Amino acid sequence: MEQWELLEQNPWWDDDSAVERDGKILEFEKSKLNWIPRIFDQIDFTHPRVYTIRGPRQVGKTTLQKLLIRRLINGERISPRAILYYSLDFVHSYREIADIYRTFKDFAEKDGIKRTFVFLDEITSVIDWQKAIKHLIDIGTAQNTTFILTGSSAIDIKRGTERMPGRRGGGRELDKVLLPLSFRDYLDIKMGKVLFPVMDIEDMLNFREQDLGEYKIYYHKIQSTFEDFSRVGGFPHAIDTFLEHGKVSDEIYDTLFSVIVSDIEKMKMSRVILGQTMRRIYELMGSRWSWQGLAKGMDVGSFHTVRGYIETLADSYILSVLYFWNTARNKSAPKKEKKVYLIDPLIYHIFANSYGVNHATFREPSLFSRLVENTVFSHLLRTQEETLSEGLAYLQNIFYWYSNGGNEIDFLVRKGNSLLPVEVKYQSRITPANYTTLKRVFKRGIVLTKDAFFSTGNIVGIPVSIFLSILGKK
Repeated sequence: MEQWELLEQNPWWDDDSAVERDGKILEFEKSKLNWIPRIFDQIDFTHPRVYTIRGPRQVGKTTLQKLLIRRLINGERISPRAILYYSLDFVHSYREIADIYRTFKDFAEKDGIKRTFVFLDEITSVIDWQKAIKHLIDIGTAQNTTFILTGSSAIDIKRGTERMPGRRGGGRELDKVLLPLSFRDYLDIKMGKVLFPVMDIEDMLNFREQDLGEYKIYYHKIQSTFEDFSRVGGFPHAIDTFLEHGKVSDEIYDTLFSVIVSDIEKMKMSRVILGQTMRRIYELMGSRWSWQGLAKGMDVGSFHTVRGYIETLADSYILSVLYFWNTARNKSAPKKEKKVYLIDPLIYHIFANSYGVNHATFREPSLFSRLVENTVFSHLLRTQEETLSEGLAYLQNIFYWYSNGGNEIDFLVRKGNSLLPVEVKYQSRITPANYTTLKRVFKRGIVLTKDAFFSTGNIVGIPVSIFLSILGKK
């Protein structure tokens, strides 16, 4: 590896101001969105550490790295020559990673630089990447370096970091997950301010009729924004084109679809089976299914093949699998029927678009209600799960439930030793029959409606859009 090859991706070595002309920075500055993820303030550069940032493709991981580099140069006054960025999309061996680092280190030390900062993009594209990082730390070459590693595969990064025990400078707090914007994020941007303080989900059970008045004032504006969000989702590029043109371009759909397919093919999986799997996901989203039922009608020899595709998509932050909670045994039941949800409305539209479903069709109430339920799940995932860095195939705090008689609760949120049921009833007219199971089986719960507010006993009814605008992590 020659220094000039590194200079191509690190023009700030020759010109401090070059970071301002970086393509991702220019794109960010021109964007109507200008979204800076919370992770930006969670990276501590004062000590040598190995951070990982995981999340789906096209969510802004590279842009976040470039913003962090700009922060080091302009905000923390770090020498630009102490900072290395390298995209690993075309690197095939962990030995190349070590060679890239050594070339950079030699370059920095000629300027008397000892403390360095290394940003490696799409680390999961290199097999056994952790061998390079571990080796460099073990021999002392990288003991004074902060690494920021990004990747789209939760499992690959998790396995890699597990093979570096005691070498990362910390624990789980070093593993960050960057997901698309939530509805609350989107709402705050549209409103130009934080509309409501964050509230814990259990605190909502204390709502009384008089507490809901302030939310009613803002309901119509929030609801309109929610309907927009259901069309566009939370991927930055999609939001930016929507804010500028009032719609998401076909190019955005095609790009993300191609990236999903390309990543699967890199794992030696079939494009055809992926397409069939995605169709089945679209058809069954929000419904109960077994692995055998999901594989029905597909060109696979065993349901284990389909399971592998689903879990790979979950590890890539495209979707999540939801398991049944056995209340009698107080644990999940993996052998029971499962449900699947997508991580963002945009992916739902991409799947639909791939099978000729017109975007206007989503105005149909039954179809839109499925999308609403998916959006609720996505927000619960962000606010209630503590293990997102390990992928989305096996959640720890969100489940669903159904009785032998067929009564179903959409979501059960586990809070310590208690369970809080959440039922989505995206309709205006709510009667006691709509929450009988909540009351009879769980004695409490939250009903998410289209526009109805109510509080009766330990049952609280809140419009979905309001719920999503206030639920968060404290």
